[in-house]
Amino acid sequence: MAQKKTEGIFQDTDGTWRFVINRQSDGQRIRQQKKGYRYKALAQQAMEQALQEIERNKGLVGKKDQPTVQQFLTEWLEVFAKPRLNPKSLAGYRGDLKHVIERYGEKRLMDLTAYDVDKLFAEMTAKGLSPSTIEHVYRRLKEALKTGRQWQLVRQNVLEDIPKPKIPQRVYRVLSVEEAKRYLAVVREHPYYPVYLLGLMGGLRRGEAIGLQWGDINWDEQYFQVRRQVVMVEGKATLVNYTKTESSFRIVELPDWVAKELRRVRHQQMKQRLAAEEWVDTDFVTVSANGSMVSPDVVLRAFKRTLKQAGLPSDVRIHDLRHSHATLLMELGASDKDIAERLGHSSVQITSDLYIHYSRKHNKKTARLLDQFGPSESQASS
Repeated sequence: MAQKKTEGIFQDTDGTWRFVINRQSDGQRIRQQKKGYRYKALAQQAMEQALQEIERNKGLVGKKDQPTVQQFLTEWLEVFAKPRLNPKSLAGYRGDLKHVIERYGEKRLMDLTAYDVDKLFAEMTAKGLSPSTIEHVYRRLKEALKTGRQWQLVRQNVLEDIPKPKIPQRVYRVLSVEEAKRYLAVVREHPYYPVYLLGLMGGLRRGEAIGLQWGDINWDEQYFQVRRQVVMVEGKATLVNYTKTESSFRIVELPDWVAKELRRVRHQQMKQRLAAEEWVDTDFVTVSANGSMVSPDVVLRAFKRTLKQAGLPSDVRIHDLRHSHATLLMELGASDKDIAERLGHSSVQITSDLYIHYSRKHNKKTARLLDQFGPSESQASS
């Protein structure tokens, strides 16, 4: 007696056609069936497409063990991202990927498509979320799916087929030399003066300036090391140490007058310590009234008030002090490489891209220096 055929194209009693797949693949039994095709050729075509899909999925985790988008991203953040990121960055990753989880959390990871992601970005845009937020979600999800492919959970990274969202080039509000001098004069006796001073004259980020300690300063050689920063994580000021392999871990040389200013601040702090009823010995350059670490949010609110006192526009951000430092150095002729090292950028390209508007302005000035080699007016007209 002939063995009954269990895979192939079959015609049903109503005259339509169906295909049946019944085979082993990667040690698993694969069974698929779809019916209702009007013509045998259509059933054959559908079966071939199904077999191609099975072939592409070879080596992936079995269907029963396939995680949802939420399960995968939660696991990825814990296993992959958490050991590699500081608390602030990790919080940022969680916030960015929350958009994906809220929209597609229950969907199987292997079923996530480029169309799904494009649709998510369109919805985020419609809600008024900024291009930079969408770009952050794009980068985080792309990084996660790259790992998902390595873990054999997906056959491809669907973000590879989606172009990176474009972010409009931002023109920063930088201070002129006169504005910078006026501002520093106004805040010279402010408790958070070192933060504002080192932003404008050292290119430090707000958190880096708050995290600077007296032990980081080499008074003889007149430089300091940027070793850490204070950041807000879930509403709490948190100290984060840099690793020596990070570009942000760097040495910043001090101008003579800035070194003198820091000595003056240290002397004032010692007097403040002696006069205080209670004092927390933290060694920070910038401290609160009792010597404790200062919150970045508190410094930011104070900064907004100092702008008004200095007669500066309210749209100047505290991070613009760092941008002002870079552009002032460009105006003085410093190279992109030197500026990148001073700011702690991981590459000169980041510096060039960030300050391309100001770099072009400087290049035009440089080009004008070559006008002296041109022919005289009499020669040019002859």
